[in-house]
Amino acid sequence: MSDRINDFKRMIPILAGYGNGEINKDKLLDLTNEDLAKKIGEKKALSQNNGHKQKVVSIREVRYYIEDLDENTSKISVIKRA
Repeated sequence: MSDRINDFKRMIPILAGYGNGEINKDKLLDLTNEDLAKKIGEKKALSQNNGHKQKVVSIREVRYYIEDLDENTSKISVIKRA
């Protein structure tokens, strides 16, 4: 592969958040385009949640779940009393 193509292919993972060490260690330059795209997608998914597998939710979403839980709990209480 020519030097220009190698430089360009190295730039893509760098823009996706990979460091030079990761590029060399994971041999990203040797991957097919499809495999490289998959790896970048995995990296993007991790970075969206700060590297955590748990989902990060907004306070608005938390309040919605709490209100929904309160409604469902009150329905259960009514059923038990009947």
